[in-house]
Amino acid sequence: MLALRVLLTLLPALAAGRTLPGVSEPSAETTPIALQGGTRPLDTDGNELRAHGGGLVRHEGLWWWVGTSQKVGDALCSTHVNVYSSEDLRSWSHRGVAFTWQQITGFPDVSPYGHLERPPPPYRIERPKVLFNAVHRRWTLFFHLDTPNFEVPAVGVAISNNITGPYTWVRHIFPDNNTSYDMTVYQDPASGDAYLVRSCPVMTIAVSRLHPDWLDTDGLCSKTGLGAEGPAVFHANGRHYIFASHLTGWAPNPPLLHESTAGMCSTAWRLLPQPSHGPLAGITYDAQSTFIHTHTFSDGQHLLLWMGDRWNAQGPGGVGNATYVWLPLLPRAGGQGFELVWAEGWTLAQYKGAVWDEAARGVRFAGERQGGAAAVS
Repeated sequence: MLALRVLLTLLPALAAGRTLPGVSEPSAETTPIALQGGTRPLDTDGNELRAHGGGLVRHEGLWWWVGTSQKVGDALCSTHVNVYSSEDLRSWSHRGVAFTWQQITGFPDVSPYGHLERPPPPYRIERPKVLFNAVHRRWTLFFHLDTPNFEVPAVGVAISNNITGPYTWVRHIFPDNNTSYDMTVYQDPASGDAYLVRSCPVMTIAVSRLHPDWLDTDGLCSKTGLGAEGPAVFHANGRHYIFASHLTGWAPNPPLLHESTAGMCSTAWRLLPQPSHGPLAGITYDAQSTFIHTHTFSDGQHLLLWMGDRWNAQGPGGVGNATYVWLPLLPRAGGQGFELVWAEGWTLAQYKGAVWDEAARGVRFAGERQGGAAAVS
């Protein structure tokens, strides 16, 4: 595997029980969060940071990173969900274990596949995400719940009064009476509605609005029509987007980007051109999407931060030695989609106002004229 320098940034901003725009202190914007691809950062206790398939939220002046523990065993399962916090996106403190598979009970009673017997533990926990429900004043944890062999794909739901947990097991769900593989959740900043977005066995990315208590779905409202996994959702320029990958398991592949001009429940998600160019762009820089955050600067400008996992399927140590990749996702000049850009040792402030210049095949930074882009070779 190639050693690629990457950077950790941030994800959905939730503070004091309300979804906030994601404004952070200047120190976090100007500090390089350098992380070599193929390595993992150490937390403040000197242990490897394990937060795979996760996301970040802004809460009480800190960044909180929620993800799964190391994948172990022949089935490559994680045993629990970790929570980390940081003041500057560089130093991370382990705040504890939020949830473990041992807490799961009653799974499944019956599935859309017709399974009637409950498979024995252990259970698979993947792609955990948290949202704060302001109405019920609690944090909700969602994750892909399954057997080690992916036989009964569902969504696990747990709740807590604190972002760090411990989270109390509530139930498993089969969204809209269907199974669910890779998943994420998204809260619309305008309406406050929350959505479950997941990969379905009928070869599509499906979108369902969550019930107001966020413990179940209220029905399927849209789908992309193309089989994909690793969904990550963002909103820009009045449109919604789903970034995803093709169906190749742990192996990397070209990224996908879908666009909706009519909200999350659109009946016409449009597939855009591949959002990456240059070396390794055809395999998403050897990573798979897990979350995208819209960072808002103090002057109101925005920058999209893409988070991915480098699963390391063919590298030393295999998937158990997986790492992380964070990159800027830039608008293409002229408004024709977005470009995932490789960057090394970068800062949030460095890419403020930057766009992808398609003609020059490079990044045009703030203040540069068209054609003055830094080319991607």
